Amino acid sequence: MKNRLVHLDCLRALAAMLVVLEHLRAFLFVTFPELKSPGILAKAFYLVTGLGHQSVMIFFVLSGYLVGGSVIAALDKGKWSWKTYLLRRMSRLWVVLIPALLLTLVWDKIGYACAPAGYEGVYRSIYHTGPSLTGPAEWSLPLFFGNIFFLQTISIPCFGTNSPLWSLANEFWYYLLLPLMLGALMPGKLIVRIFSLLGAVLLICFLPSAVLFGGLIWLSGVAVFFLLRKASVRSIVAHPLWLALGLSLTVGMLLATRFGLMGLYGDLALGLGCAILVAGLACTNSANSLYGKISAALSDISYTLYLVHFPLMAFVFFVFFHGQQIVPSTVTALWFVGLLAVTIAYSALLWWIFERNTDEVRDFVESKLKFSWPVLRFPAGIGTPWPTSWMASRWLAVHVHQGLWERITSLRTLSIGDRWTRTLLRTGARAAYSLLNVLIFMSLCFRC
Repeated sequence: MKNRLVHLDCLRALAAMLVVLEHLRAFLFVTFPELKSPGILAKAFYLVTGLGHQSVMIFFVLSGYLVGGSVIAALDKGKWSWKTYLLRRMSRLWVVLIPALLLTLVWDKIGYACAPAGYEGVYRSIYHTGPSLTGPAEWSLPLFFGNIFFLQTISIPCFGTNSPLWSLANEFWYYLLLPLMLGALMPGKLIVRIFSLLGAVLLICFLPSAVLFGGLIWLSGVAVFFLLRKASVRSIVAHPLWLALGLSLTVGMLLATRFGLMGLYGDLALGLGCAILVAGLACTNSANSLYGKISAALSDISYTLYLVHFPLMAFVFFVFFHGQQIVPSTVTALWFVGLLAVTIAYSALLWWIFERNTDEVRDFVESKLKFSWPVLRFPAGIGTPWPTSWMASRWLAVHVHQGLWERITSLRTLSIGDRWTRTLLRTGARAAYSLLNVLIFMSLCFRC
């Protein structure tokens, strides 16, 4: 419990739970218009269990604050490293994602063998979630690897029935885009700034507009961390009135977006309101308590819960319910609670097997990657007169080629022949040589 932001743990756990509640209610119970004379409890239940999409926006703000904030903190301390950052991000993502994809394949294939209709999209008009007739579940190998590399909803669909994976792709590209933008804007080596700018522009051109729009919500969390570095700002947001304002705005935006009152920019308005709330919660202390322990436990499993719950639910309802739904009542509520408990227990078990060991996996991978790349020492006076650019680039191409070749041969794990390896390396070195000529020419132009 030491050094944990307990209130943010609670918000994260609550957001994950709301996503699960919406999916479970959509599978189990009839839609709200089908109810006859619903009471106040039924109305409240359908309202709360319809906030799944809004909860993902809350996830984006929290992710921006925590992950984007870690980038800013590392830069402040002068300890920023792409190697460390990518190792931490990829181990965090893949330790859960890869097992989740494999389990999606297992549940979907067994379910499809027993009851193919749901996986072909026949029940979409009933459940209003899951595969559709125009987008049935797919399990091809390229789709599997495409989801591993976070291309879902960008150039390929989500793998199998695991439609919640869409938001994970968004976050991954935000993880890359922020350091690239900061690298282009912050003072430093010109070549680093050029490459960062180039990477950021390529990503912005590559990503769909919907993903970029969600990035504004993610950046609101980053902005909160950036501002909270100042003691004067922290003293303001720590006031109870600020927390009340953030809570009021978040609840108001949740209701407004739930009833469709905000239109196209509802998600952004919700993100900004939630950012104000996150700022207040991050500066509000909480003593160790049962609340803190429960929040921490549910927050710990929230990522696993988010990634693994849907294929299990799809299997249960496609195979055993065959498109049938029930009316909520005191008795059927027990079904809901029981299925929810099973889903949480299933997710907790998978968290214990996989996500709990993320640090150990990261340390193991890091120990295998502990090597120092050769330091490239350029000849004196490089980059001043233009004729030396050809010499410098040629020198760099040769040394990069030799360094990479020595590194690859030392690993002794290649499955392709030496001749093809040398060909590939020479091609890469020539491409680097040509690009370096262009970059040096641009740097000379900038200096002039």
